[in-house]
Amino acid sequence: NALEEGNALTLDFSKLEQVARVGGVLPCAVQNADTNEVILVAYVNELALRTAVEEGIAVFWSTSRNELWRKGATSGEAFTLLEVLVALAVVALGLAAGLRAADALTDNARRLEDVVAAQWCADNQLTELRLRRAFPGVGDSDFACEQLGRSFRGTLRTRPTPNPGFRRVDAEVADEQGRPLVTLSTVLPRP
Repeated sequence: NALEEGNALTLDFSKLEQVARVGGVLPCAVQNADTNEVILVAYVNELALRTAVEEGIAVFWSTSRNELWRKGATSGEAFTLLEVLVALAVVALGLAAGLRAADALTDNARRLEDVVAAQWCADNQLTELRLRRAFPGVGDSDFACEQLGRSFRGTLRTRPTPNPGFRRVDAEVADEQGRPLVTLSTVLPRP
């Protein structure tokens, strides 16, 4: 194929469309181990990788011919499997970093879920106080709350205000280990 093996610069702008139609292939960059110069960019699929492991040479998938391409079969310029495995190790490192990032996102989502559930607990306690239409006494009282199948601990802290006709109430909610999650405040009038 003159496009793949010729010396003239010929750009094939339909290549991405061909790759999309083939599916199941990944781009693979081959570099010189000493200079880091990119020697070629080719595609691999599961069959190409399995064949490369069995034969011990670099084997790619030709998207234009829709067949295995054993690099060096006609030119004699083959790459050893070790060089391919180095590239795969880089991909593995990238995937490991991606997994760590996904894990961090999962932790953040869990934390956000805990904060939202704790906010519901605090809001429910303050709403209950408002609905009672009673003037709360100054002091602290503990409460427990369950939201989304998890248990939370909380404290209602009632404090006087400069105006004796009002009380400030803070609903502080923590997780089961006692780590603070949220504090909501309100001011309640004397009925």
